[in-house]
Amino acid sequence: MVKRKNQDAVSNKPAVELLSEEEWMARRNIYMQRLADLKTSVAFIDDAVEEYKELQKQKLRNDKWNSYLACDGLPNPSRPAEIRKFIFQLNFMEQETLANEISWVLSVDEGSVLSQAPDRCDKTRKIMEKSRPNVGQLYEKTVQRILATIERVQRVLRNDEELIHLPTFQVRELDKIPNELYEEIESFFDKLTYRVVTSPDALMTNKDSILSCYCYKCSNFELEIWGLQDVPIRFNYLKLPVMCSDLNCVGVTIQLPLSVLCDNLTLRCVRSFFDPLSHLAKSFELVIDSSVIPNCGLVDIADSVMSEWMAQMDIQEDLMVKMETEMRAYNEAISFIAEAEAKEKRKPQKKKIAIPKPPKMPQELPAGMFPDPRKIFLEHEKRDCTDFFNRYFHPGNMNLLPSEVA
Repeated sequence: MVKRKNQDAVSNKPAVELLSEEEWMARRNIYMQRLADLKTSVAFIDDAVEEYKELQKQKLRNDKWNSYLACDGLPNPSRPAEIRKFIFQLNFMEQETLANEISWVLSVDEGSVLSQAPDRCDKTRKIMEKSRPNVGQLYEKTVQRILATIERVQRVLRNDEELIHLPTFQVRELDKIPNELYEEIESFFDKLTYRVVTSPDALMTNKDSILSCYCYKCSNFELEIWGLQDVPIRFNYLKLPVMCSDLNCVGVTIQLPLSVLCDNLTLRCVRSFFDPLSHLAKSFELVIDSSVIPNCGLVDIADSVMSEWMAQMDIQEDLMVKMETEMRAYNEAISFIAEAEAKEKRKPQKKKIAIPKPPKMPQELPAGMFPDPRKIFLEHEKRDCTDFFNRYFHPGNMNLLPSEVA
């Protein structure tokens, strides 16, 4: 008996919830007030954006003036040809320094302390090691100048006012410059590494009979080169862990497996205090059909709120038309059945005509009441957003090339 009552309660539950006119107008006023508040907030944001743009223009003018006064030798950030010439000059200076370098090890004379000459000079390795050149300073200054150039180029690329006055081909070339400059930084790291590895006696410090290292720290990066000296080592007879590389300069410890150990093994670790990888990230420009875009795809928050309200209005109108149509069809069916029953009573026929049973009465829309579209609206929004994400963001539908996947 209880189960039947529950079933009757479920069957009597209205398919569409109804709202009174006062409740509907209150909801409408809330949406309108929310829209007005959003427009006010968006106006504040637009003013802040305009102020930010003006500050950026002023900062650009100040940076240009400061660069002009500094005379730092950096190239014009809006001219790719001048930047590439600047990189060529840096490479030439590095080659000149390398060509004119004389190893201090050649001056070492352990027997100089045995000389009886009055003007004798101590040229032992312990003394001459103090004159070891700091080759990392050249690469530190080079990397610092390249990073300053990258910052200026990116400042130009972010400024639309300056890009408008540049030719199209120049803007395209300028967009390639940051990647080229980061590659040059990596190239200079390789050159420094090669320079150190090829002169271990002059530039590397011996830790013990088998290990040597080189360390350089500066504000932009920390570089350490760790290597095994040219001595025979029987790795198979070493206890586990076979060998660990303590890169104290960069704060890293690496456990080396037996499979990578070999004679003259050399490791290089660079800890950069700038971002050398973001320029490699791939971007995908999403093309969205504006005619079928759901509310979740709208960027403008005011348009999104207004679109939500209009969608609820459309759903409510459709519900009202559907309820009126169903009620009209129900009334027509009841009228037809009543006429058939009256006709059967007035003129009984020998062969009885089958009169259909009255249909179930649809939900009635009383005067002054409105259907509540919120539940249906939320279901539609969930479905539309799911379809939107599956259509435009699913990897199988983006048709990316292998080179576009990072």
